[in-house]
Amino acid sequence: MGSENDGLYNIISIVFLVLTGIAILIFLVMLFTGDSADAGLAIPTARVLPTVTNTPVPPTITPTLPATLTWTPTMTDTPRPTSTGLPSVTPSFTPIPSATITATLSATPTLNVTLTNTPTATPTGPTSTAPPALPFAGPPQTQFTRNFANTAGCAWQGIGGQVLALDGSAFMTPLQVHVYSVEQDFGRVLTGTNSAYGASGYEVRVANTINRQTFFIQLESRGGVPVSSAVQITFPGDCNQNAAILNFQQVRSLNP
Repeated sequence: MGSENDGLYNIISIVFLVLTGIAILIFLVMLFTGDSADAGLAIPTARVLPTVTNTPVPPTITPTLPATLTWTPTMTDTPRPTSTGLPSVTPSFTPIPSATITATLSATPTLNVTLTNTPTATPTGPTSTAPPALPFAGPPQTQFTRNFANTAGCAWQGIGGQVLALDGSAFMTPLQVHVYSVEQDFGRVLTGTNSAYGASGYEVRVANTINRQTFFIQLESRGGVPVSSAVQITFPGDCNQNAAILNFQQVRSLNP
């Protein structure tokens, strides 16, 4: 048994010895043939480092806008004072930016009113009175009729009538009758000069043809002072109505 193990160990030792010789032989071959083997290898090119060139670069200027101011409001609350002698009020705070809140007392006022009679001043001096009414007035409506007081017929147009006193009788004190239009003044004629219209009658011709013109008639004193308001009449333009009858009536005494 021991001899068999010794034989095995000897074989293994011989194998390692052979392998060691082969390794030595290979090493010697590579050592002596190294120049020729390396002759076919390419030698790497040496790396060239880049050259640094100092090129000046102009600075970049970025415009800066004006600074934006930001306002941050500050809230300041001032407590409301406690009123004295009035109902207690709970203060109510309403914040106002950058302001001091002043307390406002809310109370129900009591209105005490004392009525005092103030005498009204009475103006002194004479009391102004309205001027007295004019003593004569025209009729409320003018009557138109056919020309009867002369022989002109339809080749005439005019105004006639009389002046009556307070009692309805003829007013015999002579007065002036003034007749005019917008375009023309026909002058004045005295009352009592044409009895065809009555004892205090008058007549004024205004045209030689029939027309539709408007006229104004006013009664005046002998001195030209108006004693009646002006009366306006417009002719109808009809031959059968070419005479306007206008009677003045006294409405008060001539002596105020």
